Amino acid sequence: MARLYELTERYTDALERLDECTTKEEADAVMAELEQLSDDIADKGEAYARIIRNKQSDVDAYAAEIKRLQARKLAAETAIEHMKESIQSAMTLAGANELTTSIGRWKIQKNPVSVRVSDLMQIPSDFLIIREPEVNRRAILEHYKDTGEILPGVDMVQTEGVRFR
Repeated sequence: MARLYELTERYTDALERLDECTTKEEADAVMAELEQLSDDIADKGEAYARIIRNKQSDVDAYAAEIKRLQARKLAAETAIEHMKESIQSAMTLAGANELTTSIGRWKIQKNPVSVRVSDLMQIPSDFLIIREPEVNRRAILEHYKDTGEILPGVDMVQTEGVRFR
């Protein structure tokens, strides 16, 4: 069977030929061809739907596996943090800054200096980052749905997509 784009091209060509038909026989032949092409496109549509369903089940399985692995990753990271806190606490209580093992060495060290903001209002403006305003598209859409008013500087667009049910 031909590929979908080939069927589409043939269908478009047949439509153009239909406009050029001068006799009823020619028009009937082109109409029969269009009907056959429509059936072939419908068959392709069914095949595409079956493939898409299979691929969607793969996507769903991948998403579930990603979620499962992310949960395991988070659990492992949390366990690591708890163990690090425990060893640091034990070392601090024992007054030891270093602990040597057969596979390595634990050492308590100072982290780099960081900034903690206690009062935002007291910080000089030279040290503030001014962000560009963001448009609340959801609020504009709700306003349009409620009032029908299209705000200045906004275009309401509606795109199309294909669905299979």
